[in-house]
Amino acid sequence: MKIRDLMKPSPEFITADATVVEAARKMRDINTGVLPVVEGAQGSDSQRPIGVLTDRDITIRATAEGKNPEQCRVENIFTRDTVFCYEEDTIANAFEKMVANDVGRLLVKSRGEALAGIISMADILGNAPEQVIEQLQSAGELHKNSGERSQSSGGKSQGSQGRLGDDNASRSTQRESERIQDRVGELA
Repeated sequence: MKIRDLMKPSPEFITADATVVEAARKMRDINTGVLPVVEGAQGSDSQRPIGVLTDRDITIRATAEGKNPEQCRVENIFTRDTVFCYEEDTIANAFEKMVANDVGRLLVKSRGEALAGIISMADILGNAPEQVIEQLQSAGELHKNSGERSQSSGGKSQGSQGRLGDDNASRSTQRESERIQDRVGELA
């Protein structure tokens, strides 16, 4: 099964030059905690994702720092090192990337590098057929074993390039990853 089969296509997005208050209002209006940040002409099919903006980014990097949301730009607070996949990739590949990078969602690009969609762990677990769940369980076991090795080396995972967030977010994501792996085990 391919990512394009489960992803949310054509997600709402924000540009880096938007203000934080514009982004927060957009999040509120569409009831989401994450917006892809893109560059490219508004309304064109060539918006290239350059990162994500989360409600946590707004809280930690703008509000807690006392920045004026009417003046602060998304470019000053969004997460740039974003993990992504392509719409032709397999669901198992997306799951492995999420687990390996401690993230709960991935931006999906077209082969032309434009934003094509977004996929979350919930999209995968809630909609994947049984055979995919079995593949995911195997991928989760591989990650679990490599995670045990990385904990013995000071708790830092090797190959954390592209990880979103700081240590607290990473711990929270690790707990979520463990919960999801348990859920995959229940479904299999």
